[in-house]
Amino acid sequence: MSKLAVILTTNKNHEGVGQYSAMYYDLFVIDYESEGTYKYHGIKKLIEERDMLSQYDYFWFPDYDIKINDVDLRKLVKLARACGFDLSQPSLSSDSYISWEVTKNVPNSLTRDSNFVEIMCPLFTSTFLKEMLWTFDLNYSSWGLDHLWFAMSGNCKLGIIDGVQVTHSKPISSHNWILPNGKTPLIEMEDLLQEFGLRE
Repeated sequence: MSKLAVILTTNKNHEGVGQYSAMYYDLFVIDYESEGTYKYHGIKKLIEERDMLSQYDYFWFPDYDIKINDVDLRKLVKLARACGFDLSQPSLSSDSYISWEVTKNVPNSLTRDSNFVEIMCPLFTSTFLKEMLWTFDLNYSSWGLDHLWFAMSGNCKLGIIDGVQVTHSKPISSHNWILPNGKTPLIEMEDLLQEFGLRE
């Protein structure tokens, strides 16, 4: 069985933590409010400080408002492994708050190849994560990292797993942020894509 690390980013109230039993995986919680960090900055720091890349086969990075159970979490890893996905995510249920239509569940589909996996709840293999970890602190909001991951994926395989649905239970609010650099997430994304030649 593949060894999984779940790194949950949540607030000072530890929303979302209670749904994870950590029976078949290791759970790590990043309180971004108390720690004064941003999701992928905190994840990168944790992984590097604990030298985690050599300890796990898969890493899952859900937001705290993603609803899932342990059965589906195990199924997610099983299907990702069976399909050979280097980077993947569960599909989003019809009652979810959705930013990208491609992530919405497709009925009668088990898995599908994709050119996009969203920053909200990606599942990385340790091998692909090792290649992409340097990108995690390129900006504060992490907007645009998902486009960058695909652009740099080379022969790696990305996919969406319709056989597992999660619910994104809260509206997207990060577009309203003003970040430490004075930018909004949208401006950060545009700057990132321009920097790496992903915008004409």
